[in-house]
Amino acid sequence: MFYLAVDDFDAYVDRIRPLVTVQKDVMEHQGQKLFYFTDPNGYVMAVTQKQTW
Repeated sequence: MFYLAVDDFDAYVDRIRPLVTVQKDVMEHQGQKLFYFTDPNGYVMAVTQKQTW
């Protein structure tokens, strides 16, 4: 599984949603939005909002 931290979560998810197989739609976990999908090679990918630590 791979996690992608993106600058604009909502825009990224809107752009890739029609191109991928959704595994888990947008959900929130500990205040962080997550979106899971499968890429064309079958890898599960997760998208999250980039954070500063």
